[in-house]
Amino acid sequence: MSKDKYNSEPIYFCEECFSPAIIWDKEEECDVCKDCGGINIVRGSLEVWEDKFTNQYGKLYLHIPNKEFRKMIEWV
Repeated sequence: MSKDKYNSEPIYFCEECFSPAIIWDKEEECDVCKDCGGINIVRGSLEVWEDKFTNQYGKLYLHIPNKEFRKMIEWV
């Protein structure tokens, strides 16, 4: 798969903290954000997600260490 085709695929992310770390909760039978525990999961393009994330945090997700991101979203 080419990089352009890969990047054109929609992704799932948390609408509350914008994390793309989404997992399936077997007990609740729904998608849950691994970082903040939110259940408001949306699907969108990579570009839309990157814009929302950058507007919220001022930098790209890939440039933030995981431990630092979890500290950034403690307010959620």
